[in-house]
Amino acid sequence: MKRIFIFCVFFSFSFLLSSNLKAQSFKDMKVAIIKMNEALNSSEAGKKSKNLLEAKGAKMQAQLKTKEDKLMQLKKDLDNNLVNAETRRKKAMEFENLQKDYMEERQKLEMDLKGDEQKYTETIFKDLKTVVEQVAKNKNYDLVIEYSVSTAILFSKLKMDDITDEVLSLYNSAKK
Repeated sequence: MKRIFIFCVFFSFSFLLSSNLKAQSFKDMKVAIIKMNEALNSSEAGKKSKNLLEAKGAKMQAQLKTKEDKLMQLKKDLDNNLVNAETRRKKAMEFENLQKDYMEERQKLEMDLKGDEQKYTETIFKDLKTVVEQVAKNKNYDLVIEYSVSTAILFSKLKMDDITDEVLSLYNSAKK
């Protein structure tokens, strides 16, 4: 999926560069980069969502700890050779049921947490994108490229301004 995205970005960029650029020449293009991951993580909304997710994760761990402790106790009881066969069978069934419940609850809580993270990220990303568009229009950028490890620009004759700090500042001030 990531390779397709990178291919599309470079294909679009190549197409743009190979066209005659009727309105202006290639060397007159005004290009900016933005580090969206940095902006997402450094924004006030990003920090707030991270704190909310960490608190929810801690609550989730506490919720699961009780079942973990019960599972450990049942495991000790099963390992104890002093119990008779009937008690051992009942404890084994109880252990299996509790382990199944534990795994289902853990999976549900993890999916919940991932869903919340995705929701927060999408909302912040959408808002940041709006600010990027504002900055690009106000400063007359022809192209804004998201800069990340997977889409690193190793060389360009074009001057590329990093607008991350400006976007972050505008975004944070708009959210206050």
